[in-house]
This record gives sequence, C-alpha cells and structure tokens, in this order.
Amino acid sequence: AAYPRIKAVNPSITVVAGAPTAVNVAYYEKVYANGGAGMFDALGIHPYSGIADKPMSYCDPSQPQWYPCNIPNLLKLMADHGDGDKKLWATEYGWSTHDNSSYPSPVPNWKRGVSLEQQADNLLSAQTYLSQFPQVEASFFYVARNKTQSDAQEANFGLSYTNGTPKPALKALKC
Repeated sequence: AAYPRIKAVNPSITVVAGAPTAVNVAYYEKVYANGGAGMFDALGIHPYSGIADKPMSYCDPSQPQWYPCNIPNLLKLMADHGDGDKKLWATEYGWSTHDNSSYPSPVPNWKRGVSLEQQADNLLSAQTYLSQFPQVEASFFYVARNKTQSDAQEANFGLSYTNGTPKPALKALKC
C-alpha cells in the first residue's frame, strides 16, 4: 500500500524493500506471494555469512539461505516475478571484531568474531564479491562506530571505535 503513495508524492524517490538477515529466498517468495511484485525499486538484502567469521564469498551449498551465494537464486526469483530490472541494495552486512572468549565454548557460528585485519580484508573482498552482480547498486556496512552495550558481538561491528578512532577497516574502505 505504501509504494504507490510514495511514488505519487515523489516518483523519483527510491523505495527499498526491507530485508531479513542473510539472503533467504523463502522470505522473498512470501513477499511475492503477498503481492510484492513491482512494489519496490530496489530489493534490500543483508548478505551476512551464516558463519560470522567467514568472508562474504564463503558458501555452504547445503544451506544457501544463510549465505550471499544465494544471490543468483534471488535474482532468478525477481526475474520470474517481473522484477528482473530492479536493483539490489546490500543494506546491512559486516563482521564484529570481538574476542570469541566473550562467549562460552563452543561459540555459535553466528556469534564468531574476527581480527581487526580480517574485518578490513572482509570488507574489501565483500565489495569485489558484490561487484560481480550488476544488479547490486549500493552496499552499506552495518555500523560506523562500535556501540557501548554488553553483548560483545553487537558492540564491535563498527568501522571505528566508540571514541571515533578508525579501525583498519575504515582506513581500507577509504582507500
């Protein structure tokens, strides 16, 4: 209901459909089943890896819904519903630089942290990975600064520390 109203007010505005965590095609199938075809200009995705310390290019083919390697399946679904000309926006992704000892062993796959250097490497390789899909028009790292909260993973996704000091990932992104 919102899409036609937004376009009536400003036809040039880009309407991005919301995204679940990962590239879960089953979620988007439900969007289409509920009349979502043609009701967005860009489809939002959150191309996190199901194993949080892996780069975006990592894939577990037995569970593609939890990995960016599912993007081709999503593009096919979009095309099958007449939205093949629409763009994808990676509206949230990232890697947390927390120490895994913050959690009881074994650390769940989705809670694993990475080193500062790995966060920077993953960010750069993510841009290369996403660039293979011409439909990806924009990508947004999850958060600019670390947060001050008790959960180590959530607190350490930032491209800079809470005081604004850049992490290597921000320096890499600037290059």
